Amino acid sequence: MNQIKLIVSDLDGTLLTDNKEIDTNIKKVIKELESIGILFTIATGRNNSQSKHIINELGIDIPYVCDNGGSIFKKGYCIKDYGINFDDIVTVNSIFEKYKVPHVVYGFNNKYGRMMTDRIKYFFEVAKALNKVEDLNELRNDIVVKITVDSNGVKDFLKAKKEVDERCKNVNFRRSEDTLFTVTDIKSSKGNAVEYLANNLGLSLNNVMTFGDNYNDLTMIEKASIGVAMEDAKDEIKNASEYVASSNNKNGVSNFLIDYFKLKI
Repeated sequence: MNQIKLIVSDLDGTLLTDNKEIDTNIKKVIKELESIGILFTIATGRNNSQSKHIINELGIDIPYVCDNGGSIFKKGYCIKDYGINFDDIVTVNSIFEKYKVPHVVYGFNNKYGRMMTDRIKYFFEVAKALNKVEDLNELRNDIVVKITVDSNGVKDFLKAKKEVDERCKNVNFRRSEDTLFTVTDIKSSKGNAVEYLANNLGLSLNNVMTFGDNYNDLTMIEKASIGVAMEDAKDEIKNASEYVASSNNKNGVSNFLIDYFKLKI
């Protein structure tokens, strides 16, 4: 227990309820943890513009992870990114066009979407701070850290994935939720980002505890000394974790931390 110095939590499905409300006890827990020398931060699939209001509300001033590990921010400024090579972006986009795969390409400043399903359209529109562009070339000078894909109902999705895997050796094509996948730089993952965070803070992975619920959390659950899955987490996450917390709708993260560290709250 005493070796844990850094706690990293996912947001959606973990620290946030299904209604996107923050765990009601977590701010008190963060302060109590800080009093005993333990830091708390976030690793999310959201981009910075979608995350920073939560970071500010929680009073987090150490680095935090966005874009499923594609970027790391501190006080609103990017300190590390894993941008996808633009040639790979063009190739991936052409493959998705060929097989009619709905997708959104996210840059730091711009977004580009094609063949959008209702779910992809939601992710496209919720990134309100990004400029909508119609020409992929407008992303050439942007930093693209993530392409979100909806495989639901796509007849040739496996063919598209196989072709991306074969032709683009510098990207990862991973499942993030049930039918959602993400394409990122090969070095980009929540696990690698958490390792970077630990090193940045003068710690090792032996000092890290992580919380998550979905496929995109697996790498950080596996890399941390202690991984904690939420009650409704995917089986793969539970199987890789040392503990299972109660539901995200019942303050699962804060309740676990209160019990584990015997906090007086």
